[in-house]
Amino acid sequence: MIVVETVEGTDKKLYKLVAHLVMDPNVLKQNNNYPFKTSEKFLWFIARRKNKTIGFFPAERKGNSAVINNYYVEKNDPEVYDALLREARKELEEKYTIHVVAMTEHKEFFTKHNMQPEKTWTKYIKLIMAK
Repeated sequence: MIVVETVEGTDKKLYKLVAHLVMDPNVLKQNNNYPFKTSEKFLWFIARRKNKTIGFFPAERKGNSAVINNYYVEKNDPEVYDALLREARKELEEKYTIHVVAMTEHKEFFTKHNMQPEKTWTKYIKLIMAK
């Protein structure tokens, strides 16, 4: 069973849950060697199975938008993506327009969940949650 926990970007608990992943060279490589970041503007959605962190969606709140970017899902498990996106929507969509900056290979997952492409680059695509 997947449990998704919501943690503020500067909560000390965040580091206990994700530090081993955000500093893992294999996870960083999967993120195109782009470092993960956080601040008080971030809200993290962290998926766990049997007390093991298996994925996360950091969402940066900017004005009336929340941007999910630099996420990680172990083995690209669709079940983990579903759980994370469901929790992010539940928490964010009432106050914010949700955007995702996704790797192009994950476009299909997000578009099947009512997200529409806004902008496309070589390796990434920005999507917006349709209302």
